[in-house]
Amino acid sequence: VKTEICSQTCEQVACPICSSIILSIAKSIQELVVVERFKIEIKHELVEITVRKIGGMDKWM
Repeated sequence: VKTEICSQTCEQVACPICSSIILSIAKSIQELVVVERFKIEIKHELVEITVRKIGGMDKWM
């Protein structure tokens, strides 16, 4: 994701950009995910979020 508003120290799920990315991933695979790593490159205006699948709703409900 290219963005000009993220900071190098953000790393917050509450960030509207990051939470939108995480929600999109979870909805597309229809599973719950947990964030493992945030990587923000200010120079190239990129945000990389690494997530791990932890199962569907049926596993956790």
